Amino acid sequence: MADDEIETTSTKAVDYESRSSYSFSVEVMNPIVDPRFLRRGPFKDRATIRVAVLDADEPPRFSRARYRMDVSENCPPSCTVGRISAVDPDTGLTNNIRFSIDPQSDPEALFRVTPDTGLISTVSELDREHEQWHNITIIATQRECN
Repeated sequence: MADDEIETTSTKAVDYESRSSYSFSVEVMNPIVDPRFLRRGPFKDRATIRVAVLDADEPPRFSRARYRMDVSENCPPSCTVGRISAVDPDTGLTNNIRFSIDPQSDPEALFRVTPDTGLISTVSELDREHEQWHNITIIATQRECN
């Protein structure tokens, strides 16, 4: 740390969305005064420090941690299974989120998710005798704002 720098610490986490800046005063003084300068006092100074909290880009947050959806066994391809939703915690918006399926969770590509809406549908007819349930992972990513 350089001589002209101040290091601040906080006992609590700071969050840009809750508070974007903090202000406090710092007073410095020279406790040992050279007798030659006693008449020049005061030997202290005060400054107001403003700390700006930088916005850390937080990942999208799903409205629920887990979703359970049911679909009929003989539902034709493109049958709607359900819809998921997420929000951008930085802005509170939902329209800048893009959804996708983790291909490792759906290796047979039995499902699709509409990137803009989070609508999940079947790609082909499902067979309950072959597999009674499917566990897929949906990924929500924030679109870049231009």
